[in-house]
Amino acid sequence: MEKNTNYSRRITFVRHGETFGNKSMLMLGQDDSSLSQLAPEGKQQATEVSELVKGYQFDELFCSPLMRTRETSRIVLQDRKLTTTYDDRLMELNFGKVNGLSIGDYMKRYQLDPKDWWLKTMNQPFEGGESILDLLKRVSGFVNDLLGKNWHHVLVVSHANPLKMFLSSLTGLDPEEAIMMRIKPCTAYNFDLDSEGKWQATQLYPVDKAEGK
Repeated sequence: MEKNTNYSRRITFVRHGETFGNKSMLMLGQDDSSLSQLAPEGKQQATEVSELVKGYQFDELFCSPLMRTRETSRIVLQDRKLTTTYDDRLMELNFGKVNGLSIGDYMKRYQLDPKDWWLKTMNQPFEGGESILDLLKRVSGFVNDLLGKNWHHVLVVSHANPLKMFLSSLTGLDPEEAIMMRIKPCTAYNFDLDSEGKWQATQLYPVDKAEGK
């Protein structure tokens, strides 16, 4: 049984574990090639998250349809069987023509400042892809539909940038602040609806010590 149920609703949101593409600092986006498979480190991260949530009683799983999220959800849930919805709105940002480039090569090609390059994509879509506000719109649509369903505790498995926009949509965090957050592989949050009807976000994984060391 789930020990702490001092909330009316909870959403546990998990980013996928580290992939081979992540290890090479590639902009995977919606790529679903072998680079999207979890690396050994990513499988270990998902196993650690599984231990943290093994007492959770999930009603349903909502998951990006990409390989790396499917694989992460299988490890996190172990042998548990849940009603599962694969939703394209949970897919990673579409990087368009620069999909597959390393982040460093992308910044060099377009002469971008590492400190604020994300902010330049808020309104301006990647060529052949999406802007951050496009992503926010589709993630917000998912959030609205999710909140209209009948459940107590659900699991969402997605990607780094959808997690940032999920934080923005659900808690009111400024999208420009959210997009600058550093989201490590397999980062997990609990979003709890409190007695005042507000969503509170608590990071579940990784449990950082001395600022992530």
